[in-house]
Amino acid sequence: MSKNSTPPVRVIPLGGIGEIGKNITAIECGDDIIVIDCGLTFPREEGQFGVDIILPDFTYLAQNIKKIRALVLTHAHEDHIGAVPFLLREMKIPQVIGTKFTLALVKSKVDEYGLLNATDWVEAVPEDDPITVAGFELEFVRVAHSVPDCMAVAVHTPHGTIFHTGDIKLDSSPVDGVPTDLGHIAEIGSDGVALYLADSTQADVPGHTRSETTLAGPLRDLVGRAPGRVLVSCFSSHIHRVQQFVDIAREQGRSICLLGRSLTRNANIAKSLGYLKADGVQFLKPHQVDGMKPSQVLIICTGSQGEPLAALSRIAAGVHPVIRPDSEDFVIFSSRTIPGNDVRVHRIQNQLAHLGAHVFSSENAMVHVSGHGSSAELLTLLQLVRPTSFMPVHGEWRHLRAHAELGMSVGIAPESIMIGANGAVVELRDGVAKLTDETVHVGEQRVDRGSNDEILDDVLEERQLASGDGVLVVVAHEQSGTLELIARGFVEDEEGMLDDARQAVEDSLDSADTNITDQQLAQLLQSTVEGVIKDRSRRTPLVVPVVLGD
Repeated sequence: MSKNSTPPVRVIPLGGIGEIGKNITAIECGDDIIVIDCGLTFPREEGQFGVDIILPDFTYLAQNIKKIRALVLTHAHEDHIGAVPFLLREMKIPQVIGTKFTLALVKSKVDEYGLLNATDWVEAVPEDDPITVAGFELEFVRVAHSVPDCMAVAVHTPHGTIFHTGDIKLDSSPVDGVPTDLGHIAEIGSDGVALYLADSTQADVPGHTRSETTLAGPLRDLVGRAPGRVLVSCFSSHIHRVQQFVDIAREQGRSICLLGRSLTRNANIAKSLGYLKADGVQFLKPHQVDGMKPSQVLIICTGSQGEPLAALSRIAAGVHPVIRPDSEDFVIFSSRTIPGNDVRVHRIQNQLAHLGAHVFSSENAMVHVSGHGSSAELLTLLQLVRPTSFMPVHGEWRHLRAHAELGMSVGIAPESIMIGANGAVVELRDGVAKLTDETVHVGEQRVDRGSNDEILDDVLEERQLASGDGVLVVVAHEQSGTLELIARGFVEDEEGMLDDARQAVEDSLDSADTNITDQQLAQLLQSTVEGVIKDRSRRTPLVVPVVLGD
């Protein structure tokens, strides 16, 4: 079948463009769609009351559910796999494809939702031959990042090859000894890449990203200086970083305690599969820490982003049942602070310092290196891939723009470099990619982790109102004709204001139709009280009308 007789390939980022996290991309050809990654992100602004995680909007996938053939996962970080259980809860995905470690972590998450049998799990082995999924041929490439078993994917289509890096770094001495397979990437580039989608997270950082192993010396020295316990916070899936601290604990005679459900789960999976080598290290249960000499304990915990319910947040607040930091303890934030989390992280660091602990982060010590390639590495990849067209992904606008400029520096025509937005449609036909004027619906789902339910816009707006200008409950007793106004969170002249509101409601009721329904009565109560409060105080409290039949 000739290329011209097939529909064009459509590449649609549904998340991960102009933002950090929530990475998900649909690649469509005729009646077939594959989805690459399905991640989440975290709230960035204050005022997201009760919102714990933010998911991509799956509307486009739901509208095209009969076309979806597979979900391909590049690696096991939350911003690439965290939304998978929610996707499987909403729709049937025929197969999920990923490497051994990635699938192990995803399956453990999905199993908590009772969805383990909702799809077929297909292990990807980059050293094996490509696999065919409907009209696509998928070729996988080993890449280095900050979690084991990462891969890029070349999607061979009737209109040319699309190469998607996932998250990537050119680390010449990775912790697990598995570098990015540049030879394989060069082969794919030599065969021709029509469209290149590449990680842009560190595109605006000059030079090369330090190797993960360059942390070994500084971390070893820092832990060795601690007279008491060492508490380390990092991402729960950053197994390479956990391995570094396990090695240091072994060398310095410290036992390890893991705090945090996700960290413990991920570390146990990594140990069982051989990705975390912990022979010769004693692992403690939390209740055993108090029985150990402080200088013989190293605690690895969740909470590097200031998550309110994470282990480190509870330790900093002084409410953890076992761990209470003191002046001999070192606390190491061994991670990058995601933009938007700065306030929460600094708050926890200050709380820990107030308790007497010595706090170290990338602001004052060599405790973290990125898992993403910087500009020199991205330039090398562009030179190896030699794409006809280029679409930077996985980054904020400044990252995408910087990556686009790198593309132009290696000779890619400006008109062949596409900086789209979430929901943009790139069309690939006969080896030529173009950003179209078409867009598909995109948005986000805000989720309360306690219930795993979506928090809709009106609910979030009510929570924001309640936190800002207070709550006023108006209770009308129909039979007795009495009225109650219950205020919470008001300030100046509260009683006088409530008296005025009560009088305004009584006047409105006197002139209302005697056949008014309960719903109409509730609306009347709400609008009347809101008007009085706004006129008197310029505030907009959350007004809750309640009609009781007595």
